[in-house]
Amino acid sequence: MKPLIASVIVLAFPVALADVPTTLHHQGRITVNNVNFTGTGDFKFLLFTDSDADHGSGNETAVWKNDESSPSDLNEPATSVSLAVAQGLYSLRLGEAPQSVLPSDLIPPAGETLYLRTWFDNGINGSQQLAPDQQIAAVVFAHAAATVPDSSITESKLSFELPPPYATNPLVLAGNTTAGSISASNWGGFIHFPKNFDTTPVCIAGIDETIDDNGGTFIAQQVNGTRSNEVAFRTNAACDRVHWFAIEPGVHTISGKSVMAGVESVTSNPQVINFPQSFAAPPIVFVMAARPSPYNNPEWIRLNAPTTATTFTVYAQSPTYECHWIAMDPGEYEHGRYKWLAGSEDISLHSPPQIPDLAFPVGFNTTEGNPGVIGTILDTNGSGGATWIRLRDVKPQTAQLRIGDVTEFANYLIFLEDK
Repeated sequence: MKPLIASVIVLAFPVALADVPTTLHHQGRITVNNVNFTGTGDFKFLLFTDSDADHGSGNETAVWKNDESSPSDLNEPATSVSLAVAQGLYSLRLGEAPQSVLPSDLIPPAGETLYLRTWFDNGINGSQQLAPDQQIAAVVFAHAAATVPDSSITESKLSFELPPPYATNPLVLAGNTTAGSISASNWGGFIHFPKNFDTTPVCIAGIDETIDDNGGTFIAQQVNGTRSNEVAFRTNAACDRVHWFAIEPGVHTISGKSVMAGVESVTSNPQVINFPQSFAAPPIVFVMAARPSPYNNPEWIRLNAPTTATTFTVYAQSPTYECHWIAMDPGEYEHGRYKWLAGSEDISLHSPPQIPDLAFPVGFNTTEGNPGVIGTILDTNGSGGATWIRLRDVKPQTAQLRIGDVTEFANYLIFLEDK
């Protein structure tokens, strides 16, 4: 049975008033089975005019689709717009590239009203039309705004806020999949990035089993499955969520700290990988395997010796694939929409399968949702032990990791997104 999906819409006029606006700001809320949706969803949009509130007498006229500026029918658009949704909330500008351009005049004829119709696909149940259609009452004012005298509308009179931009140099994106979206088929599918990278990014990810603490333990990407707009991953069993973090490859400075990222072919065990530049001190390193075929189960990869300011060492179950790695100075970061914390926990004295709660700094406490957490095993003595690490439980203030066996350290990355 398909889940019931609802949408509560808020529309606001654009802030650029010097010219007739070419885009329309739109914000909405998506719920699935009365639960706020979080993840990446595919949306389709249609603007139409109608003189009847029930849209049942054939008086509807399509005026714009997200893939067609002059539509001839009310059918569902052929292509979708991928958007990040957090705690049910999403936003975009209708008519912004790569969508089709909005008509220059959206004011409906006398006696008619402009409506927005939306379709939504959460990646599991297919595209579904949301109900009811949303009346757009602000458009007339928005498209007449070009006649308002300059400076007559001040910042204090604007009642809506746009989310912070995605910071570039480098571009950093992060998020998690919808709860319960990784099925028993073990194929996690594609995560569509909310913004395209200019090049193929470096991506790490981890499994979250907060719902029932039972399921997948290994996760890997697919070689050639990471692109500028998406990443593909696979788990060895069904799991609750996948948390992910992606960044442009290269050498960067963020919040005054050094961050480096790259992809390395793993051909031996153990294998030493050199940083492109030296760190001032040993950094926190995160690694993720990339498997050569989408039909193979993921295999494990871990750090296998103490990290230095110039190198780190990996050990892989089968040295026949790629290693995505991100290294950064320990501490807190803020970059555009995101803030994150990189650190390492000594767990050598704790018996598996789980370690004590990691307490987040005060700045990471949030009542708007749980943060993302990704872990990497650091087995400094190279004597074997744990091969997998995942989340057992994550809350606004703490997270608990689960490991497969005894090990020395767990490197952790905790991130939040400001929507």
